[in-house]
Amino acid sequence: MSNALSITELFTDESFKSTIEIFASILGILGSIFAAGMIILKYLNKPLNGESEYLSKAGIPNWTIRLFSISIPLKKTPQNTFIDKILSGFIIFSVTIGLLFVFHMHIQTLRIQNGWTLLTLKTTNESFFITNHSAKESSLFSRHPWSIDKKQCIGNSNQLKRIKNISPELSSLICEIFNDEKNQIELNKYIDEVKKDKIIIYPILTIIEIILFWLIISISLTLSLKRKVRNYIIKQQERAYYYIT
Repeated sequence: MSNALSITELFTDESFKSTIEIFASILGILGSIFAAGMIILKYLNKPLNGESEYLSKAGIPNWTIRLFSISIPLKKTPQNTFIDKILSGFIIFSVTIGLLFVFHMHIQTLRIQNGWTLLTLKTTNESFFITNHSAKESSLFSRHPWSIDKKQCIGNSNQLKRIKNISPELSSLICEIFNDEKNQIELNKYIDEVKKDKIIIYPILTIIEIILFWLIISISLTLSLKRKVRNYIIKQQERAYYYIT
């Protein structure tokens, strides 16, 4: 009897009503996202007008032209000139380098655990993760990743010297941070700043990555589709020639 009563109370409890409201809000958000997605797809697949209609006849999907802002002049037969290829290749190479750099930054920030921060020693250009009582290497590709805790810094310098892939300057700095109260206060400030900055850094890096990746695809597709349209025009001209003759 008491079990039946508890179930009845659950369905009349304010927390249950609150859960229903949250669930309804989630459904509303998902519904809005789905509706927005359908509108965007409808726009991307909308028939092209003018000269761009010829691109659709050449077998290029409308959504590709709109999504990647591809523009292929049709006043004359399109052609990828030597300058076009060199310039496009240079831009793609430069943007790819930038994308890899931003992606590396993104991965590094994602690897910062709660209560940790990422610092760089300027004199040796060594980056490392550190918290109040421990530090470790930040490199993704190190064969011998190192780590140091506060206990190793107390009267055991020989053990620190045997650690590979870390300079004496960095190991000394880490031990100074662990054993100095002022450095600990400064470290806590960095840790708090990282926690706050993550909220801003993650979206910014993601947006930059999407833009750079979009630019690479746009340039690559422009070269590829210009060649495709050129081949289509030549085939149409050949058919017209044989038809007339």
